[in-house]
Amino acid sequence: MTWENFKAAILPKVKGLWNLHTTLPKMMDFFIMLSSICGIIGNRGQSNYAAGNVYQDTLAHYRHRQGLPATTLDLGSIMSVGFIAKSVNSFAMDAIREDEFHALLEYHIDPRNSTQTPLRSQVAI
Repeated sequence: MTWENFKAAILPKVKGLWNLHTTLPKMMDFFIMLSSICGIIGNRGQSNYAAGNVYQDTLAHYRHRQGLPATTLDLGSIMSVGFIAKSVNSFAMDAIREDEFHALLEYHIDPRNSTQTPLRSQVAI
């Protein structure tokens, strides 16, 4: 891919998240970013997409070092939503259900399940 194509995919995520990081109040109850497992395992032909997701994970770790809340949920496939719902895909057997995704989100929003530990700054699903 060209450098221009790489930047076109990654810069909106990088700039948008940095704007949220610098503009939102520092001490919030939670700061959750929905990322992709592609940042961990890669995806052929989508290095720009993977790099954007790695940026999210890195921002979560950075925020933790600053004493700020942050968690990235590195999602795989979700059944009945998006591309999986519209096509047959070999990854579908590893997908989670939409209600499971909602439960994960609720868990990480709940203040009783503090996201202030380094192990919780990045959660691979």
